[in-house]
Amino acid sequence: MLVRMTLRARLLILPLAPALALSLAGCPTDPVPEDDAGPRPDGLVVDAALGDVPTYTGDVRPILAEHCTGCHVTGGIAPFALDSYALAQSFGARIVETTQARIMPPFLADNSGSCNTYVDARWLEDAELATLAAWVAGGMPEGDPAIPPPDPMHPPTLDPSEIATTLDIGEDWTPPTTSPDSYRCFVVDMSAVGDQFVTGYEVVPGDPRVVHHVILYEPQDADAAAAVMTADAEDPAQGYPCNGGVGASAYPVALWAPGSGAQHFPTGTGVRVGGWPAVIQIHYNITGSGTHADRTRIHLRAGTGVRPAVITSIADPAALRLAPRMSSVSQVIDQPVPTDARVYGIFPHMHQRGVSVRAELLRGGAGAPECMTELPRWDFNWQLGYYYENPIDVARGDSVRVTCTFDTTTESDVVTWGEGTADEMCIVFFYVTGAP
Repeated sequence: MLVRMTLRARLLILPLAPALALSLAGCPTDPVPEDDAGPRPDGLVVDAALGDVPTYTGDVRPILAEHCTGCHVTGGIAPFALDSYALAQSFGARIVETTQARIMPPFLADNSGSCNTYVDARWLEDAELATLAAWVAGGMPEGDPAIPPPDPMHPPTLDPSEIATTLDIGEDWTPPTTSPDSYRCFVVDMSAVGDQFVTGYEVVPGDPRVVHHVILYEPQDADAAAAVMTADAEDPAQGYPCNGGVGASAYPVALWAPGSGAQHFPTGTGVRVGGWPAVIQIHYNITGSGTHADRTRIHLRAGTGVRPAVITSIADPAALRLAPRMSSVSQVIDQPVPTDARVYGIFPHMHQRGVSVRAELLRGGAGAPECMTELPRWDFNWQLGYYYENPIDVARGDSVRVTCTFDTTTESDVVTWGEGTADEMCIVFFYVTGAP
């Protein structure tokens, strides 16, 4: 998916847009009559025969089906499955540990409502966290095995009639066995879309056992496009390695992680296709089932008659200098908003030293900051995009503040901006249209 950005079209202007490359909820204490069963006011479902203890079949399995088994399923990308009582019981303590810490499900942005909420958020409600914790604390009972399992969760797909073109990495690629994680970039032709607006996409992993996440990048200009094509040509194998970034100034357009389905850009908006090749970056992980050949594809939805959107960014590459041996060191960037605009989504990016990201809006460039997005726990392995349930309108004269926090305790030298994993980045991309 290509986005041609001109200076006239940009809403948040930067000279450079480099590559983008889960507290324990207390168990309920309200008394439940012994002859009562059903949902409690906090959402915890109880079985009269078991008192306050949730069961796997009645309470836990539906949560796992909705939030977990898209990945934690036999043949999936996750290192273990959770699609049976025996398996869920085996990993019960780990389920509670990772969900209470909001490490899993992998949704990094705070969706509690304290700093906005997001479309299709993979976010466990407090009642769901309490159910999981109470089940484990209560001995993980199975419940009634006659209760039918929930319908399988099927991610949404694009209707074949919606697909304007399909991007294909070209041939099978088998991730190397030298490391559990590898990043590979594949240059793809976008010319078949023509002069239309891309309005959505569907990533189809060739082998879900090894595809950890996928990002489609748009080179910012002809020079960046030439750079990625050169990198591709110089590697005798298919594609080229790209652990830190794609190796040129580029920004994300499509983002996918396991369990995701077809994505539609905000209703009535789209991004215009540019004229140069795009880059599909794939993060492969072979921890779960070893290496397997993959041929990932991306279907693009396109059309006309929509409001033009751009993906723009805030960053200050020259000013990024992180002192070594610091458990917490931040870069703060204040960027004036040059024109009235509507912000629909946000895509933060740092490398492996990243700890947290926060974006704030200062109305009129001053006053109390309004929280736009908070990622309290950055994870380089889960680079996701976040679309607001309620878009944010900004005005000329406002200012956006981005704070990226890093941990440099293992470094002996100052860390600066760069594409490689030995370097760092602090950059936030925005999906933006003009003011309504």
